Amino acid sequence: VFYNVYTSDSSQDHIEASQNIVDEQMKLILPFHKVLVRYIGAKIDIDNAETLRQDEQGNEKGTLELLYKHCIENPEDTVTYIHNKGSFHPSPENDALRKFLTRGALSQECASMPDTCNVCSSRMSPVPHPHTSGNMWTAKCDYIQKLYDPYEFEERMTNLYKKASSFGLTGCAYMGCDRYASEHWVHSHPSVKPCDLSDDSRFVWNYDNIPSSDFKIGLKPAPRFDYGTYARIGGIPATMYDRLREYHILYDEIPDSTWWGWKFYADAKKVG
Repeated sequence: VFYNVYTSDSSQDHIEASQNIVDEQMKLILPFHKVLVRYIGAKIDIDNAETLRQDEQGNEKGTLELLYKHCIENPEDTVTYIHNKGSFHPSPENDALRKFLTRGALSQECASMPDTCNVCSSRMSPVPHPHTSGNMWTAKCDYIQKLYDPYEFEERMTNLYKKASSFGLTGCAYMGCDRYASEHWVHSHPSVKPCDLSDDSRFVWNYDNIPSSDFKIGLKPAPRFDYGTYARIGGIPATMYDRLREYHILYDEIPDSTWWGWKFYADAKKVG
């Protein structure tokens, strides 16, 4: 478990706020989990965890890079990424999303995901780009190896957005570039086989209608809802052509017959 722990400053109030979030998340750690922590800002007390690094400043790309390098060296492993969401922007919405995501990312179901999955989270969304809102998940290292280094990925995505005006997208929030690249990263390769755990169709992405943290877990291939559900709730800014072009430019690949997008975008024709 690669754990990104951010504390905004060394004041006692901020340290206590971060500590409370960490204590909440660590309660969900399972006996077989090995917790590896990268701190940004002040270091706080975490039992049964190993410190990877402490930086005065930074963002989650640094922790994702550590996870990526681990997978390069350990292709048989399964890795989880979590962070103490809400320590930078405390809010009821961030608290709700953190609890929902942490439960899924640290679940037994994600840890033992079947061969039909290589990324597992509480909710995978294909809109506005393939991602897990809030960015906590479990993934297989033999899949992570296929991705770019997170820093390089952000640069490539940002360059792609700047050059590809024909995508017709209105900003990096829809494209998955710039600061949004970190959320897009784990679902960006055409060989991704996403699964998720919540059957609540009211929540598809962002912060609307987040399920409670005690939601009923049921692992299924994602996206688990049809195109119309996302169109009604979240909108569909990108087309299948956009996705396939991105794969071609980034990885010089097209997805095989198992790709989640074939059925998903076929449903779009029925809605359209």
